[in-house]
Amino acid sequence: TPQNSPTTAEYHHKSAKYPDSLPYKPHSSDSPSFDQNQPKSNENSNQTKMNLKIKSFEVHQKPLLGVAVSYKNNFIATCSRDKTAKIWGTSELSNKVNDENNSNSQNILQVQPPSLKFVLDGHNDFVTSVTFSPIDDILFTGSKDEKIKAWNIRNGELLFTLNAHQNTVFALKHNPTKRIFVSCSGDGLICVWNYMSTGQ
Repeated sequence: TPQNSPTTAEYHHKSAKYPDSLPYKPHSSDSPSFDQNQPKSNENSNQTKMNLKIKSFEVHQKPLLGVAVSYKNNFIATCSRDKTAKIWGTSELSNKVNDENNSNSQNILQVQPPSLKFVLDGHNDFVTSVTFSPIDDILFTGSKDEKIKAWNIRNGELLFTLNAHQNTVFALKHNPTKRIFVSCSGDGLICVWNYMSTGQ
C-alpha cells in the first residue's frame, strides 16, 4: 500500500463530469488483423538502409484508450473501453532478415504480433491509462471507475487498489527513477503517490 497520504495539487478551474462515452471511433472490424505491408526507407541516409514493414494489430474488442511500454521488461500494456488492460510480450516482436529481392537494402525488419501475457480484469468501467514502474515489476491502471490498481506483471495478480479520485482518472505517469507516480482526474486534482517495493 502507498506510504502516508498522497500529495495533491488542485487545478483552479471548475471540473466537469466525464461524459458517458469517449470521443473515439471504433474500428470497422473487431477481429485481429494486419494491414498491408508499407515499406519505408530513408533515402537520404548514408548509413545502412533498413526497410520497415509497418503493420498494425488489434488488441481489444472496443476502442483503445491507452498504451505504455516497459523498457525494463520488453512488455507493452494496452487499455480499452472494454474495461480491461492487457500485457503483451514483445521479445520476439521483430527480427532482421536479408532481403534477397532488394539490392538497395541490406536488412528488413519483420514485424510479428506480440504475445498476450495477461488480461487484467478488475475495473468496473473504461480503463483509461496505464503506466509501468521502471523499478519494479508493476503496472498501474487508471479507470473511469475513479480507481487506480497495481498489478504484478509477472503473474497478472492484483497487488492493491487505490480509491484515488472522485471522477475519472484521465492519466497516469511514473517517475523514471523513483517509486513515485502521478495521476490526474476529472475531479480537478493531480495526485502524487509513493509506494514501497513489493519485497518490503
